[in-house]
Amino acid sequence: MLFRSDAGASLSFSTNSRLFFGGTVVAPGGNVAFNLLPTLFLDAYRPDQGLWFLGGSSVNVDGRTILTTRQDGRRVGAVLDGGTISVDAARGFVVVQPGAVWSANGSADTLDIQRDDGLFDTLAVASRGGSIQIATTDGLRLSGSLSARGGSPTAAGGSFSLLIDNRRSNDPN
Repeated sequence: MLFRSDAGASLSFSTNSRLFFGGTVVAPGGNVAFNLLPTLFLDAYRPDQGLWFLGGSSVNVDGRTILTTRQDGRRVGAVLDGGTISVDAARGFVVVQPGAVWSANGSADTLDIQRDDGLFDTLAVASRGGSIQIATTDGLRLSGSLSARGGSPTAAGGSFSLLIDNRRSNDPN
């Protein structure tokens, strides 16, 4: 299954039990969130609660160029930073299987930038990498590929954050 959005859009996938994601999400420079909500009443620990990202699945929030080609041929626009991938299992665990790919890379392009004097300079423009954030209460298996590189060797790379904290769960046991 393919989910594709406009540049800068936000997409959210939520469940209160489990999610097996085997599709593709493309949200250029956007935000994609997967959430396991602790709203299901449980009287015991459920080892099957979690967010699974299956081999072959893809979450892509890479930056991209928003380009307008003017009548005079000038390429004007913006190069978007990589977006954000956020995964939060407020109860349960997160599994990223081998072959799953998460990408929040920056982008690069050549644009015509107008100076204060009205003339244009043709410049290489690169954007920063985005962020990948994982929070879980019960554990993590990270066997897939994660990337948040800058759009060029001189552009800032993105960030990765991981929180494993079982105090976040409302599990009574």
